[in-house]
Amino acid sequence: MDSWSILHDDLQARLTSLRDSYPGKPLVLYGHSLGGLVACGYVLCGLDRPLPDVLVLSAPALDDNQPGWQRPMARLLTGVVPKLQLANRVPDAGRSHDAAVSEKVKADPLCGSTSTVRTGAEAFKEQDRLREMLAGLESMPVPTYILHGSADPIVPLRATDVFEDKGN
Repeated sequence: MDSWSILHDDLQARLTSLRDSYPGKPLVLYGHSLGGLVACGYVLCGLDRPLPDVLVLSAPALDDNQPGWQRPMARLLTGVVPKLQLANRVPDAGRSHDAAVSEKVKADPLCGSTSTVRTGAEAFKEQDRLREMLAGLESMPVPTYILHGSADPIVPLRATDVFEDKGN
């Protein structure tokens, strides 16, 4: 991925297609974890794009538990080896308390366990950008429901603190 905006462009195409296919029907955009980061960024920055009627964010990855050195290292390495693959280090128990779910994820060829340096750097940059935007925002542009498990081992609970008092 060269830019995070590619994800927003893809999401716009999908929302446009859904609106065209189901005119007059309410459209709910649901994003979990990294998908929540994408969905939140799309809604906050997409005022000239088609918006959903409702946004649901489940443990949106607006923050992380990565070691502090990873952010500057990702920025540095993205200019040198942007396609370098690194393990995500998502713990099996972090996905679900049900071992069968972890086994399904491992067996699913569409579920990766690695990420590129550039994708990591872009995600870190998006986290910073959205937290800054949300800090100065009085309310979300569309009605928004946020849920986050208090024992989430992947996305820290503090990631959703920025939504406090946003009015929706």
